[in-house]
Amino acid sequence: MSPAKASQTAVPDRAAVTGSEVPTSHRANKRAQCRDDILRAAETIFKERGFISARMADIARAANISEKTLFNYFSGKPALLEALTLDWFESNQVLFEEPQVIAAANIEQVLPPALDRRLAAINEYRWLLAMTAIHTDLFVSHRQPQALFQHNFAARVQRVRQMQKEGIVRADIPAAEICNLYLALRNHLLGSWLASSDVDFKTLQKQFQRGMAVFLRGLKPE
Repeated sequence: MSPAKASQTAVPDRAAVTGSEVPTSHRANKRAQCRDDILRAAETIFKERGFISARMADIARAANISEKTLFNYFSGKPALLEALTLDWFESNQVLFEEPQVIAAANIEQVLPPALDRRLAAINEYRWLLAMTAIHTDLFVSHRQPQALFQHNFAARVQRVRQMQKEGIVRADIPAAEICNLYLALRNHLLGSWLASSDVDFKTLQKQFQRGMAVFLRGLKPE
């Protein structure tokens, strides 16, 4: 086949494209934009009015769509909350990612890096995370961003194994078990703070510092 014919073959004639392909792409973009408009409207109304007082009709109005269209995207307020929270995790994915290998210097590196920044991000959106914990089952289901969480767990296990080999962390407890203990403690500390009436960020920081200090003391080699 000549270069000219190869070029003609590789680039499809625009006139040959079926009438449904371009509109399909346009519809997908329009749908994505509509979903984003809904979530931004829902975020504003949930934050201003709370879950109970927020109404689907008001969210639809704020997003400049009909209530019927809104229900085509989300079945109700719990589904909207879950979508907002999952979007929040996705937008903060870089902050929550963990390295597999580190130049381990002390036992504190069992904990995630940039822990203070993570807690600050959680504090900033406490209203959303607390509302989601109360009014949905997202945090106790398997609909969380599993790819990110599985990656982080595997990276944390790898770090702990590395520190066990270097004699920084006791080796008589499996690395995966240590990581599961960390998750249980983290979830307890965060859950207790989100469920409490004390919204002071310093309270969360103190609870984490005390809890993690006890956890790390138990990991030191005997």
